[in-house]
Amino acid sequence: MKQILDSRKQVLVIHGGNAYSPDEHQKYLDDLAASNVYLEYKDYQRSRKWKETLGHNLGRGWIVCNPTMPSRDNAKYDAWKVWFENHLEILNPGALLIGHSLGGIFLAKYIAENGLPEELEIRGVILVAATHHGENPNATLYSFELPNDMSKLAALGPKVTLMHSKDDEVVWWADFEAYKQDLPNATFKEFDHYGHFSVKEFPEILEVIQNYFAH
Repeated sequence: MKQILDSRKQVLVIHGGNAYSPDEHQKYLDDLAASNVYLEYKDYQRSRKWKETLGHNLGRGWIVCNPTMPSRDNAKYDAWKVWFENHLEILNPGALLIGHSLGGIFLAKYIAENGLPEELEIRGVILVAATHHGENPNATLYSFELPNDMSKLAALGPKVTLMHSKDDEVVWWADFEAYKQDLPNATFKEFDHYGHFSVKEFPEILEVIQNYFAH
């Protein structure tokens, strides 16, 4: 049975992550060993990025869900799909979906392959710095690779907004251009100074979100 949380405007945010092939386990371990760690996690939390403060910045009347996706540092699409579908079950009609980085290509792949439940009446999909087919040769997608048929996602037309920065060194500008070919009727917003959007403040996305709910 579908569970209704409440009547607030709902936003579901899918974060990024890393994907490795089955034979890259040593690379995963090497990357894990090179990752930053913090002794003062309370202080670290004070530097939260825009995704974690989105609900606060939108204010009363909104609820933002930031689920922790399974094994984000060694992500597998099938596990993310199961966990995402659990969250779809508790969304009210008219919710908004956001995906950043690997979360962006995850939403693109999921919708392209499965569509979305008609009863969800999705308000919109925002893809921020979304990977495409790995135009960056250093990118690893594996189970997150997009299907050849993108028509189910393209059918959403202007309900899809893509946001990308020209100085992103993680997901290349060529990925953004590739989405333009796949989704000709989507909305595309270009930036110059946000890098991979690993920033504390991202006011432009607040405007995009609010515009989706203004109609």
